[in-house]
Amino acid sequence: MILVQAYLGLIVAAIGTAISAYGQVEAGHAAKDANAGRARQQEVQAAQERTKQIREGRIKRAQIQQVAANTGTADSSSAITGASGVTAQTFGNIQFINDQASIGKSISTAQQKEINAQGTAAVGQGIAQVGGSIFSNREELSSVFS
Repeated sequence: MILVQAYLGLIVAAIGTAISAYGQVEAGHAAKDANAGRARQQEVQAAQERTKQIREGRIKRAQIQQVAANTGTADSSSAITGASGVTAQTFGNIQFINDQASIGKSISTAQQKEINAQGTAAVGQGIAQVGGSIFSNREELSSVFS
């Protein structure tokens, strides 16, 4: 009777560990898919923001050029400098958006590594539990194999 219970305990522990390992792998896949979705969402938002910045820059530049043309100063250094400043600011804004997107990707990558490590740790814990179960039932098991 004790032998049957020992075997049953080991089998249940092994099945539990296998199910836990499978669950951790599936959780890792789901997290990876979620991170990919978030990364794509960030890319789309960054593209929209870049488009918005370019549009706003063109409008401001056109306004400067229109005012300069209306006042007869289209070729003046202040009109040219003002338009160039708007262009430089637009490029600076776009670079900031690109930097933010890059940081977001780095964070997502780090989060995925953390999730993978947690899954590995959970599988290791399950295996350790099976080992502990075997160790605590060693006397019953030794009688089975003797």
